[in-house]
Amino acid sequence: MEKAWLSTQIFDDEKVRFLDLILKQNRKKGRHIYEYAHVNNVITDLSMVLKSLDGTYTTDEIAEKNAYKRDASTRHNAINVSDKKVSFLEIELIN
Repeated sequence: MEKAWLSTQIFDDEKVRFLDLILKQNRKKGRHIYEYAHVNNVITDLSMVLKSLDGTYTTDEIAEKNAYKRDASTRHNAINVSDKKVSFLEIELIN
């Protein structure tokens, strides 16, 4: 089966890690846990549903060229509910 998301590491050192992420249209990334706090810079308009481990759902609608942050230990499944791929740069704050 084709992978729902693509991740390309752009930069990594002892303080930060930059990732170029693409989540394909109408696909789930799958459950994941963030080891580090991070900021995402949205490249394309983003329309996602986040399913938390407790079963609750939240919706993220973020316009291109905006950003959002998540804390370390955030756990969820990200679902791209749009009919186009979404792209963003993720900056993990390691130290």
